[in-house]
Amino acid sequence: MKLLRELLPGYKKHPVSISKIMESFTISCPSGDEYFDHHPGLQRKCWQKGWHRQVFIWLPLGLVIGLLAAMFVLRILRRIQSPHHRLQDAIENRDICVHYQPIVSLANGKIVGAEALARWPQTDGSWLSPDSFYSLAQQTGLSEPLTLLIIRSVFEDMGDWLRQHPQQHISINL
Repeated sequence: MKLLRELLPGYKKHPVSISKIMESFTISCPSGDEYFDHHPGLQRKCWQKGWHRQVFIWLPLGLVIGLLAAMFVLRILRRIQSPHHRLQDAIENRDICVHYQPIVSLANGKIVGAEALARWPQTDGSWLSPDSFYSLAQQTGLSEPLTLLIIRSVFEDMGDWLRQHPQQHISINL
């Protein structure tokens, strides 16, 4: 009680309820800033009491949001840096291109078909050939989606040409 008397001068004159339970004190704080102006110790005590409640609400929420943000950043970094995920993204976004090289008959010099060459454009402007990325596709289980992408691209690009020239053929180089 001595501490409360020091903290709350004139506590008997003002509407503050104090209860003693197992040697700890509970202070019910009245509302109204004019009361706090005369009792700065009570203002600090009430603020501390409210602060503890806020900690129990905001701290877990902050931890959850922080963990989600960290997981999101790690996932993005993994995607950016991992060759497997870069290749998977390139297949899903159809970034693997097909270039066509004519096949010429040595006997008569006529074009008898074309070879479809898969190429993966890089951010620096260079192109990777299949010998650079097809082994990665095989190791990571992406060879089937990659092959299907190349075949679809050939049919989309050259389907009409092959219908018009049934004697021609397309060889796919993977």
